[in-house]
Amino acid sequence: MTWSSVLTTIFNGTLYALACLAGWGYGLLRVLVWPLLHLAHAVLLTILLPLRLLAKFEAILSFFGTAVLTGAILGLAIYLITTGTVDTLHRWFGSIWKPASRRRGGGSQGRRLLEAVKGAPSFSPSDSISSDEYCMEWYDRQDRQDQPPQTDGTIVEEEESS
Repeated sequence: MTWSSVLTTIFNGTLYALACLAGWGYGLLRVLVWPLLHLAHAVLLTILLPLRLLAKFEAILSFFGTAVLTGAILGLAIYLITTGTVDTLHRWFGSIWKPASRRRGGGSQGRRLLEAVKGAPSFSPSDSISSDEYCMEWYDRQDRQDQPPQTDGTIVEEEESS
C-alpha cells in the first residue's frame, strides 16, 4: 500500500501541475484570442447588417419587385401592340385621310415637315416602302390633285379677256 500511496501522490502532483498549466494556458488564450474573436464577430455583424434589414422587409420588397417587373413587361407589351396596331390602321386608312393643312390650302407644308424629320428613325414594320416614304408619296399625289391645270395666262389676263 505504500507503493500505491507514493504512486498516487506522484500522479496527483503531476496531474495537478498539468491542470494548473492547462488553466494558465486557457487564461492566456482567453486574454489574447477572445478580443480578436469579439472583433471578428462585430465586423461580421456590421457586414451582414444590410442583409438583416432586407430580411426584415423581405415581403414588401418581393411585392414591389414583382410589381415593377410585371408593370415593365405589360407596359412594353402594350406599347408594342398599340404601335403595331396604329401603324397598320394608318396604312389601311391612309388613303382617305385628309390633313388639316390640305383643307386650308397649306401647300406642301406636310411634305416639308416630313422631309425635315426624314432622318428620324421609323417604327413601321419592315417592308418594301417605309411609312415616311408612303406619306411623302401621298402628299405628292394630293399636291397634283389639288392644283388646277396650268394655263398660259395669269389671273389678271384672264379677267381682261373675259
